[in-house]
This record gives sequence, structure tokens and C-alpha cells, in this order.
Amino acid sequence: MFKHSVGIKGILFDKDGTLIYLDDLWVEPTIQFMENFISQHTTMTEEKKAAFYVEIGIENHRLVANGIVAAGTIREQAEALAKHCHLPINQIETEMTQYFTDYLSHYPEKLIPVTDLVALLSNLKEQGYELGVVTADSRQPTIMALELLGIANYFSFVVAADDDYALKPNPEALHAFAQLIQAEPEEILYIGDSIKDMQFGKHGYGAIGVLTGNTSKETLLAHTDCVIESIEYLPSLLKSIK
Repeated sequence: MFKHSVGIKGILFDKDGTLIYLDDLWVEPTIQFMENFISQHTTMTEEKKAAFYVEIGIENHRLVANGIVAAGTIREQAEALAKHCHLPINQIETEMTQYFTDYLSHYPEKLIPVTDLVALLSNLKEQGYELGVVTADSRQPTIMALELLGIANYFSFVVAADDDYALKPNPEALHAFAQLIQAEPEEILYIGDSIKDMQFGKHGYGAIGVLTGNTSKETLLAHTDCVIESIEYLPSLLKSIK
């Protein structure tokens, strides 16, 4: 599995599909926003709209694994929309970010944790691990989600897509976390549910894939040697690789 002479000092988590279930949260508000925006600001035909949804990774009201909505950023969605209207990308991104943040505040029940996150993160902290989050989501909805879940205080490091770090799989955020906790990059483990997550984790101790997103086990195993059902099983796995 992992062959290292060093131990693990820090653990970074992806958010959507790793800490919380993916489709339950993002399909509905994404389609709502897109439908409103398309009708108000574009002249898309039904045929072009169908092709647009395929482009951003929504098919049959489900997220496509590793598509823009599932694994990309809000800005990438804004860039896709900007091709069909005359509004600047920054304005679209700002509107989308605010829409999703408002959605979370009105429907916190849509944030469905994959396990008892407080118990899990408490366990990991008690074992001495430093914890962080690196997500493709924007900062405003990310912080709101962590606070609504009651887990914000467990993380000493949170990086979102609109922060001043290169996006995954670039290792810049991983290196920054390592520096923050006075560790080497090789002592940082990453947990995620997408191909980009697995590529990102290779810059550190390694990556563990989870099946609580929408990427298949077979796809994840093409990019990592370790896949578990969910982060629920992380503590027992960590004991086996110490």
C-alpha cells in the first residue's frame, strides 16, 4: 500500500464527496441557478442547454464523476456560462457563490455528513494528527458548511478554490500546510474522492480514495493503491499503516 520511512503528521481532506455526500447537496441548487441564469441572460435553445449541462457534468439530474460541477470550481462553471452571455466571469462567479451560500443557510439539512464527523475528527486529533481541508469549492460556502456541520474548529488549515493557492492537483496548498505544521510534504496524507484528489495526494505521503463521492472504485484504483468505503474507516486504516 504505502511504502514510507516517515510517518504521517498531517491529514488533509477534500470536502464534497469526502466529508459530505456530493449529489445530495449540489445537484438541486446548481440546476436551479443555471435554469434561472440561462433564461435571464442567454438565448440558449433547449438543444444548446442540454449540451451545456453535459459540458459542466450534469446528466439526468446526476453529477458526472470528475466533471466540472463534481470536481471543478465555481469559477469553471462561471467560465462555461460566460461563453453564452455578455456578463463578465467575475460577476457570474460572485453571483453563483452567493447563491450557493444562501442555499446552504436556508437548507442546512442538505449537508449530509458521511459519518459522525465530530467523533471521527476528535479521534484523529486525540491521536496527534493536524487536520486541514483543501477543496475545489469557494471559501464562503466552504466555511459556512464546516460551521453548520460543527467541525470548523478541528481544522487548522482550510484552502478553497478562490484563495491565493494554485488549484489541485498542484501541490502548493499541500506544501503550505506542511510548512504550517512544521512537517515535510511526505508526512501529509490526503483523502478525497476524485482523480484530481488522488493526483494531489501523490505530492505528499499519498492519497486515500473514498467511495462517498461519485467516482468508481476502479477509477480511483487507477490513481492510488488505497480506496476505502468512507472516512469512517480511516482510523483503523491509519493504525495498520503506522
